Amino acid sequence: AAFRGRVVDEAGNPIAGAKVHASGLARGTETDAAGQFVFGGAAPDESHGLTVTKAGFQPTTTAASAGGAPVE
Repeated sequence: AAFRGRVVDEAGNPIAGAKVHASGLARGTETDAAGQFVFGGAAPDESHGLTVTKAGFQPTTTAASAGGAPVE
């Protein structure tokens, strides 16, 4: 199953090139120009903390379920 979502700043603008990874998995990705990301490697409905990092921004972690609703 895949994690999907979009990374935006406080004003709702997309953040390109942010690194997104799931705790407990050796998988992750970077956001595209629209701030979107998708990556697999988890069992369906498996929950993990997704951590987003980018220079100039505070790291953020949020809970997400693989195959669930997109995270923003």
